[in-house]
Amino acid sequence: MTNVTITYRPFLFPFAFKFKREVPAGWSEVGENLMLVVTKYYNRKASEDALICELFGIKKWIVKRLAGYYKYKLFELFLFIKELNATRDFVIKEIGELRSPKSGLKGLPFGHFIYGDTFFSDYMRDGGEENLNRFIAAFYGGKDFDEDNLDALLDEIKKTCLEKREAVAVNYIMVKKWITEKYKYVFRKPEVEDEKDKKVPAILRKQKVIGGWVNIFDAMVGDDIVNREKYLELPVNEALRYLDNRIRKNMINGH
Repeated sequence: MTNVTITYRPFLFPFAFKFKREVPAGWSEVGENLMLVVTKYYNRKASEDALICELFGIKKWIVKRLAGYYKYKLFELFLFIKELNATRDFVIKEIGELRSPKSGLKGLPFGHFIYGDTFFSDYMRDGGEENLNRFIAAFYGGKDFDEDNLDALLDEIKKTCLEKREAVAVNYIMVKKWITEKYKYVFRKPEVEDEKDKKVPAILRKQKVIGGWVNIFDAMVGDDIVNREKYLELPVNEALRYLDNRIRKNMINGH
């Protein structure tokens, strides 16, 4: 954390106001409250003055009277929020009674990840609240996440304010960056436009066609239909590691 002292003396006042604050030096020190503020910044739901008020806990009337230069110097301390860095963790730990996945998505079933990531992509495309809620249900639903309990999970998620749910989505962009870096072959984009180009492994061509996971999963299961559910229950890291190695070997062998 960085210690910041703000001294402000209003015009014609004989004394000054002094504020001491601790502010995060980077993403690793960002907590839930600041994540909510960052989400407002990305969604353009707060003015610069409002952001400074929330980031530093300063009264609005003081911020309004600060010169532009001093506002800039304060905001400069949070320039790191302009880049959503890769992270293993969900900062928002609870949505109602639901809990976030463990660090590095440890223990999260592959089926939950497929479902959640697909609806996250849909949400990023259209901003639909229903897609946002389904994405959260998959990642925060834990053992209760299945078709029979989905409506109950969605009802629980809707009790949480939209801003907090949107913060989960912004947080997931960072988590997805970590996953993409860790399993770079799974998430590698083909460099060619022709879907039939044999230089691109078939599993990657299928990923490009659907922009999602259905065909990827079918390619993973192959003819082992009987054990389809077992593949869905695999820990996501185990499944992605298997896919990553398979794609890498196919590329080396030119398949």
